[in-house]
Amino acid sequence: MTLVKENKMGLAVMLHMQNKNVLVVGGGIIGLRKAITVAKEGAKVLCVSTEFCEVFDKETANYPMIFPKKKAFEPSDLCDMDFVIAATDHEALNQEIYKACQRQHIWCLTTDRKSGSDVSFMATRRKENLTIAISTDGKSPGFAKQYVEQLSESIQDADIEKLRMAIKKREETFKT
Repeated sequence: MTLVKENKMGLAVMLHMQNKNVLVVGGGIIGLRKAITVAKEGAKVLCVSTEFCEVFDKETANYPMIFPKKKAFEPSDLCDMDFVIAATDHEALNQEIYKACQRQHIWCLTTDRKSGSDVSFMATRRKENLTIAISTDGKSPGFAKQYVEQLSESIQDADIEKLRMAIKKREETFKT
């Protein structure tokens, strides 16, 4: 009897990013989106790039935990980082960043999907304590985003009320 499937999909987890140090390498639209995503979760985000897209400053103005630094990536940028996102449009650089992270045991997401990656982001929607997440293993993020939105819209107020009751019951169970 085999208990392990050969086609490993990865372990779906929620990472708590509050006060984590995150490095985003790349100042384009994708790097910008990823920086905002982790900043919304409470991470301190250092964005390193030789150039930033024209909307970068405007879009990050409401996120004081995002710190852009105009410079080329150096392996020393990984110092004290908990998580790294390689979001450049240079496959060789993304691969270099990924390998440097591997050597230092830092989890790394590469947005080009060719350079290796320890994680992939899922499309998510949250209603109170209910989180819906969908992944296409990075193969079609647009589809995942569209589908998770459809699922989210199908959640009714009665569903959220049932969740509240289940949470309350669980909390009461743990009090005894």
